[in-house]
Amino acid sequence: MPVNYELTRDFMASEFACRHCGAHGVQRWFVEQVQALRDHHGKPVHIHSGFRCAEHPVERKKPTPGRHYEGIAADISIPGVDLRDIWRSLIHFPAFTGIGVNRHLGWIHLDSRPLKHAGARVVWAYDRSGAEALWSGKWEELP
Repeated sequence: MPVNYELTRDFMASEFACRHCGAHGVQRWFVEQVQALRDHHGKPVHIHSGFRCAEHPVERKKPTPGRHYEGIAADISIPGVDLRDIWRSLIHFPAFTGIGVNRHLGWIHLDSRPLKHAGARVVWAYDRSGAEALWSGKWEELP
């Protein structure tokens, strides 16, 4: 395939490419779910981080590469849409089974990890340092 190609009506492969090396590896079905989120809000979705190669600095810090490396994760924001509104809308998108909110940097991590229990999404927040913090899933209790 060419270096840049259309994944969905509104997303090009380059938007999800590794920011470290430019490699492509995002799963098309995952991008289709992000497209559905875009359609729901009627505004472009900004991809802060999509696929990450195993050598990406964030992935190298982990014991094993994570969901971004698997091609089933993205850190997103929707300019002009409050993070709270994105968070609330995710009830309509069950394919996003891992959700992390970083209100300090203004993005939400979405992934499609396998669940241990049907319907039991994994949710977390990031604190000011960028570390994952325990979170109830209630917006007013974000760290």
